[in-house]
Amino acid sequence: MFSPMKTTNGFTLIEMAMVLVVLGLLLGGLLGPLTTQLEQTRRHKADADLEEIRLALSGHALLHGRLPCPADGRDGREARLPDGSCATPPTSHDRTIIGVLPWETLGVGRFDPWGNRYTYAVDPVFTQAASGTPDNRLGRLQVRFGVDATPAVFLSHGPNGPQEQENANHDAIFSLDDPATAGFDDHVLWLSPYLLHHLLRSGARLHKEEQTTPPPERTRPEPASPSSNSRS
Repeated sequence: MFSPMKTTNGFTLIEMAMVLVVLGLLLGGLLGPLTTQLEQTRRHKADADLEEIRLALSGHALLHGRLPCPADGRDGREARLPDGSCATPPTSHDRTIIGVLPWETLGVGRFDPWGNRYTYAVDPVFTQAASGTPDNRLGRLQVRFGVDATPAVFLSHGPNGPQEQENANHDAIFSLDDPATAGFDDHVLWLSPYLLHHLLRSGARLHKEEQTTPPPERTRPEPASPSSNSRS
């Protein structure tokens, strides 16, 4: 005589394996788009940071009549020698000075969205305050696929760090893109030489007006006239 079949509570090993496979497929399908979305957010943040840096450099030029030197990487302040020249020596036949963005001097963020410091390159001529009419030169830096002449370039090296040779070889030529390099992910921006010259001229005029305008004269208050209702 056969006994009735007994039902067991819980899952068998095969059922548990099938559940894990389904969960893995679901998680894989969710994590892929989520990772892509997070990376896209970082890229947008890097572009926004570079625009903020461009505005900060413009304000610095207007206020001080020059561009800042690169920082030494410790406190984020531009590094200058007692004679006023940049502490970072020029490279590539004195065409450019390349170093860390002076984030403290400019009042911007220290790191890019991937935790790396922003690179800053500048024509050394523009790090000195202009006397009289600013120099009309456009700058000796170049960005391939971007601009032929500029006084300053600043960039994020992206998630893979300084791997793109064109932007990491410490010369005066940078690249906005490199078709020969697979996975090019640098974010590059520059300062317009025409905007910079306008800012330098405007700043020079403002400083000149401040020096030539005499301070307002202080006038003594006139004594109050006796009241017509006062008694004799």
